[in-house]
Amino acid sequence: MSLRVLLLIAFALAWPLAGVAQEEMESQTEESAAEEAAPEEAPSEEAAPEEAAPEETAGEESAAPESMVEEQQNLATRVLLYLPNRVFDLMDVVRLRGRVGPGFALGARATRPASLFLGGYASVGVGLPGPRGEPKLPLPLGFDSAGGMQVSMVGDAPNGYGRTEVGALLHVILVGLDVGVDPGEVLDFAAGFLLMDPRGDDF
Repeated sequence: MSLRVLLLIAFALAWPLAGVAQEEMESQTEESAAEEAAPEEAPSEEAAPEEAAPEETAGEESAAPESMVEEQQNLATRVLLYLPNRVFDLMDVVRLRGRVGPGFALGARATRPASLFLGGYASVGVGLPGPRGEPKLPLPLGFDSAGGMQVSMVGDAPNGYGRTEVGALLHVILVGLDVGVDPGEVLDFAAGFLLMDPRGDDF
């Protein structure tokens, strides 16, 4: 009988201690779980800046190939148009244009600022049109017209003559002739072989 009493007393004393131990174990488990969860959330906050950096780098890398492609296209265009531009530059040196149409005019020019023009005409021109002055085709056929009177040492000659062109024109009743030579276009033609374009008329 005394043994049963002792066992009951021991069990009664051990039960509260077991409950306390179980609560401590549960609290330790919760704390460890919280500690494990905290490091997992921290990297997610810092991940955003790290992911943004590759996007900026990708943008810079994509811009570099685009500029290289443009340079290659420009180089290919210059190679393809090299010979046509040299031919057009050579045609710019001389103006030799016949005209058919009503009018009466005479003119002379020693470079563009020093020019003389009197009369007018409206005609169809055939032949070399002379200096282009800009990137355009030197069409051998076109409509030519001019009119008025000009005697100038500082103005511009009519009809789009070159800045350094020397020449003369005459138109009588139904026919006319316009001739000229531009030494500046000779320099432009020579410079074209070195990929230079002083007159800015290359395509």
